[in-house]
Formats: sequence, C-alpha cells, structure tokens
Amino acid sequence: MLADIIRLAKKTHDYLKTTPPKYDSAEASKIKVLLYVSSIDAINEARMDFTVGILLHLRWVDNRIYHDKAHMFFESAGVDMLDFDSENINKARDLNIFFPNEKKGSFHDIMIKNQMMRLYRGGALLYISRLSVTLSCPMNLINYPFDKQTCHLILMSFGYADVDVQFEWMNRTEPIMDDLDLDTKSIILDKEVTLPQFEVTSVEANTCRFKYHQKVGNHSCLQADFHMSRNIGFYIVQMYIPSTLIVMLSWISFWLTVNSVPGRISLGLLTVLTMTTQMSSVNASLPRVSYTKAIDVWMSACLVFVFSALLEFAIVNVLSRKDSIGGFSIKHIFTIPRELLPGAPSLAEVGNHSCLQADFHMSRNIGFYIVQMYIPSTLIVMLSWISFWLTVNSVPGRISLGLLTVLTMTTQMSSVNASLPRVSYTKAIDVWMSACLVFVFSALLEFAIVNVLSRKDSIGGFSIKHIFTIPRELLPGAPSLAEAGVTVPLDGYADADGKVKKRRFNQKGIVYAMYMDIAARILFPVSFIIFTITYWLYYSNAEN
Repeated sequence: MLADIIRLAKKTHDYLKTTPPKYDSAEASKIKVLLYVSSIDAINEARMDFTVGILLHLRWVDNRIYHDKAHMFFESAGVDMLDFDSENINKARDLNIFFPNEKKGSFHDIMIKNQMMRLYRGGALLYISRLSVTLSCPMNLINYPFDKQTCHLILMSFGYADVDVQFEWMNRTEPIMDDLDLDTKSIILDKEVTLPQFEVTSVEANTCRFKYHQKVGNHSCLQADFHMSRNIGFYIVQMYIPSTLIVMLSWISFWLTVNSVPGRISLGLLTVLTMTTQMSSVNASLPRVSYTKAIDVWMSACLVFVFSALLEFAIVNVLSRKDSIGGFSIKHIFTIPRELLPGAPSLAEVGNHSCLQADFHMSRNIGFYIVQMYIPSTLIVMLSWISFWLTVNSVPGRISLGLLTVLTMTTQMSSVNASLPRVSYTKAIDVWMSACLVFVFSALLEFAIVNVLSRKDSIGGFSIKHIFTIPRELLPGAPSLAEAGVTVPLDGYADADGKVKKRRFNQKGIVYAMYMDIAARILFPVSFIIFTITYWLYYSNAEN
C-alpha cells in the first residue's frame, strides 16, 4: 500500500524530490529539527575541528504524499502511522539539507542503513537518520590551556531560500537541564558522552540567517552551540609540574662553590636545553598561531629563569677573579685578571583553453615563529658566548658548553624543517638557523685555538705543524709513573725517560689566548647584532 501511495504522489506531482513540500503555496514549508548527540569523538586543535555523532530528526507536513487515497487508507485501516522501507525513503525524501561548516561526513549503514521514515495521519512525516560529521571549529587559543571553546553545528537548506523552506527547533524550551524530560528538548546530549580534555558545560539551540548564494535571498538555518571547558589536570601533570621542577633544578647552581665550573656549567646547560625541548614538544600538537598563548608565556618565563641562572654563574665566575668588588666596572670585562697573568699556576597541440584564475594573497603571521624559533636560537647563540668568560684552563666546562650548543642548534634546524617540503632553494629560516649554527660552532672553534695557543712555548715559534704535535707531558710513559711510585707535582711533568721536571708555563701563549677571548667577547655579539639587523631588514621587506 505504501508503494501505491508514493507512486500516486509522484504521478500527481512530478517534482516530489526536487521541490519543497509546499512548492505551490505562498507559505514556506516548516521543517522542525531535533538533534540527539550520541557522541563527540574528537576535538583537534591543530586542524581546528571536532567530530560528532548525531541522530538527526526531521518533521514536516507533505500533502503531496498524504493525498486522498492515503487519507482513505488511514481511515479504513484505522492506523495512526505508516513506516517507510529503505527503498521508499529514497523516493520520498529530498529536503536539500547540508551542514555549511562540514569538512567530511558519512551515514551509518552497517548491517542496514541507519535511517527511518514514518507517515502520520494528517500528512506529517518524521525522518530519522544516524550520521557522523566532522565540523570546522575555529578556536581562540590565547588562554590555552585555561581556554573555553564554543563549537557550532549549523544546518540549513542548500538550494531553498527562507521564502520556500524555514527550519525550526522541535520542543523549543528553556536551556537544557538533565532533569527535564527528553520530549521537551531541542538538542539532547547523551549522558555517556565524555571527552578526555574537555567538559561540555552546556548546549544551546539557536537560529540564524545565512546568505549563501548571490541574488537568491537569505537561507533559514539552525545552529547548535556546544560550550566546552578544557580540563587542566593533564597539563598540570605533563607541563607545569615538570617545567617548575626544571627551574628549581637550575637553582642548585647557587649552592655550589664558585670553583665548581664543570658542575655548574653542565647543570645550567642541561636545564636550558631541557626547557627548549619542552617548549617544542608542548607546541607540536597545536596550530602555528600568530598570537602568544598562556602556555607560551609560562614556558618562555621558565626558559628565562634557567637561562638567567646560567648567566648568573658566568657573572659570578668573572667577579671571583677580580681583585675587589668595589673596583669592578665595565672596563674590567676587557682586561686580564692579575691572578691569570703568565706564571700563575692556576690556569601540446590541442589549442588554447580559456580559464579563470582567483588569486588569494596571504601574509604569514610571524608571532609563532618568533616565540618558537627565533628567540630560542638567539638564546642558544648567546649561551655559547659564556665560553669567552671562563678561564683558559676550564676545559671540561668550555668543551661541554660548545658541544651542547652546537648539537642543540643542529636539532633545532632539523625540527624547523621537519614539517616543510624539501625544496631546492634556501629559505629565510635556513639563513637564520645556518648563521646561528656558524656562530655557536665558531665559539667552539675559538676555544680550540685558544687552548692550542695557551700550550705553546712561544707564539713566535707557532706554526701549523704544532697542531699535529703531542705536548711533552702527554708523551707515552707519563701515565705509567703512578704505577711506578713516582709522584709528579701539580706544576711538573714527566719526560719520555720518566724524569720529573718543572713545568714551564707558556707565558706569551697564555697572554695571546686571553686577549683572543677578550676580542671574542666583543666581536661575536657585535657580529651577531649586525647580522640580526641585516636579516630582519632584508627579509621583512623582501615580499614588498
């Protein structure tokens, strides 16, 4: 009987699937909507979308289907409703509905198609379908992870303006409360819906008007607003507590003696590098936004604290080598302490085709890259300059400092290009990172030269061949003296015959090495400042 009703309706109205229910009336068709939200599967900040599973309820009156023969059937059979099968649903349903902010969606059809349609006495039709849709959800992450987000599900007709079709919510009442009966709600959120990072605080049913096509008029639309608040527990355990402990760890340096150069250098470097790695991992799953997020403020402040702790040691180390604090001034930075002077023992043919081209001119926001790339790399370069303030004999500290800054810059360069295509040309970020790597490598190379100079008998006799010679005190036989019971004084060495001799300090070499460190204290920062100014002036105006 149902097939006869549909067949007769189509014979009477040839446009059953291509026209609104009241196409021949001046009154717009009223389509009532109810949403049952069965799941909210994922909220992705990087793609700025969320996936929701819903049961879509649509109710409208269609007198083309409820014609005289259908009315007679209901009266004679004494029934109040008639269910459609799957084949007849596709013949009768075409309301031209879509979701404007949808990225992708699908109907559920495991075992059978998850949809039903029912014809009631009087011509009312109820259609229910289960579907999953991934919807765009623009997020403002400025307060991340203390943020609250509102995601929207928008439903409207694609081809019919509001003069033809108007959407209304079923059971439009006060804001949804758990103790209300389901029949009084427009949007029903399943009580089993839980999210790992968010808590759904409320759901609102709103209406809207949308002009989607030119010269067609406004379109009636419905908007479901999901208000969500982020749970902070995960971020406290995974971000705030570890970064706090790293900052506190850097304070151990203040309890070590001034002479604990290797320990304080290693402690300061490792805390700085760990904070840099922490900052990168925090933003790995977030979009590259141009504004500063709350987590960026925290991580940057922690990085400044651990960097300041390391910088404090560099200043303390310089002060500890001054004759008196009262006489300390800027000029002392460029002088050699007396206790470190020479002699001190402590150192086709188809034709043309017409085409149209729409050009979208876009400018990249630089804020994300300043916080995540430029500032950390600048701090690493500045970190390498601490080597110039340590004594020539601080070999473990200066070697550790130089190696770790070089390795960190190498890792930084790799992480920057991990998400970029492998292009053949040099990018602006490549120029910056390469220059920073050259600066930290040069600082390490400067120490190697200083160390060689400080161990030569005389600068005048220094040549390339000295690089490939072994110092006399390191010749074979020296390490075995302890086993032989020979005691070597701190200021002595043993020759090849095992005889203990007085060490002769390289006075001139040490002087040149110190002056080279002093020159590096000026040349490296000045060169880096000149490069930074040139870089930003050139590339900030390159696109203009």
